[in-house]
Amino acid sequence: MLNSFRDYISQQNLISPGSTTLLAVSGGRDSMVMAELFVQCKLSIKIAHINHHLRGAESDEDARLVSDYCKNKGIHFFKLDIDPIVFENGNLQQKARIIRYEWLMNLAEEQHCAQIATAHHRDDVIETFIMNIMRGSGLSGLSGMEAKVGKIIRPLLWASRMEITDFASKHKIPYRDDASNDSDKYLRNRIRHQILPQIYTADYRSDKGMFTTIQNVHSADQVLSFLVEDFFKQSTIPGSDLMRISIGKIKTLPLGAALLFQKLKIYGFSSTQCDDMLTACTSALFTTSSHECVIHGNNLIIRPKKNIVNYDPVVIQRIPCAVSLCNFRIELTTIDELPNSLKDSDFLYLDADQLHFPLVLRKQLPGDIISPLGMKGQKQKVKDYLTNKKLSVFEKEDIQILADTQGIVALLMTGISERVKITNQTKHILKVIRT
Repeated sequence: MLNSFRDYISQQNLISPGSTTLLAVSGGRDSMVMAELFVQCKLSIKIAHINHHLRGAESDEDARLVSDYCKNKGIHFFKLDIDPIVFENGNLQQKARIIRYEWLMNLAEEQHCAQIATAHHRDDVIETFIMNIMRGSGLSGLSGMEAKVGKIIRPLLWASRMEITDFASKHKIPYRDDASNDSDKYLRNRIRHQILPQIYTADYRSDKGMFTTIQNVHSADQVLSFLVEDFFKQSTIPGSDLMRISIGKIKTLPLGAALLFQKLKIYGFSSTQCDDMLTACTSALFTTSSHECVIHGNNLIIRPKKNIVNYDPVVIQRIPCAVSLCNFRIELTTIDELPNSLKDSDFLYLDADQLHFPLVLRKQLPGDIISPLGMKGQKQKVKDYLTNKKLSVFEKEDIQILADTQGIVALLMTGISERVKITNQTKHILKVIRT
């Protein structure tokens, strides 16, 4: 088993040369075997243990076992004690997992550990696979755990529970059994105790067969992800947190909704929502806990959810000036010459001598009117102007008004008034930047 452990770490490139690994060790068989394997391979490690105090004296005995093991081996030991009151409301397992990984990440940073090792093994992967089949997961859910994700490594994914048990017995490795693992209260335990034994009885090789299937699914999912990203590679709008996806072509595809789902599932959109997006009317809104999508003509506009924050108008008495509001910053400076290209959407240029101070930076108001560039003094409602520009609901929300005492001079960052356009007679130029 030791050679297989070394080979897997090397093949998967799990450990940076000369680095230290932080091991998450509960005191159970799997994590204690993982610790012993690291020790026998003479790898640099530190060990972290979390006492959830959910099993009274049993939890304390787990912590003592790990602490004693570290003392005997001369390993740095770290422990986090959690007050059980934290778990009174909500999903216990989910809360415990969030606390565990947050502490491990911070500890790894403090202790200069390049990676964090957990003791997940092949049977865990198979159990998760069956759980996700029952829940109707897609390819990603059936792809199993990865050997390395960020700082987290799983050096035992190749090993079965039986191999780990045999190694623990052979090397007389101390460990403690968690009584909750014997209970069928949780779905994972019911799969472990009731379903998998029946499968293994039918064919003793089935665990390796299922693990190979999971690896094949993972490979297929990676290929699909690459192809999907290639298909949508033009979707992101430069310099913006918006994503624009043209759905004209997608609508013609037999599996268009499925393709769209592969792109948008990372933002929390469901397959049903993606199906509805292809038939929804303009301005229809779809939301998840983190993102929102609006239909805009033949496009989807997706962005992270925003809290619309109102702010008081900002009076600008002189230039240069910088104003920070909500999640953006406006800078006003004067320049002597125009750049060769005026097409950069991050800048607007106005004739500074045509401005009547003070300037005011504010949000849109009902009935706002502008004399747009190119309309030779004709006035138009800002609402109609933005509609003619074919801006989405999200883009309209982001427009700020820059006005002087004579009226609106610019819609940031969409257009300017005819009154302040640059001409051959312009001597001083106002440059407006939004970041």
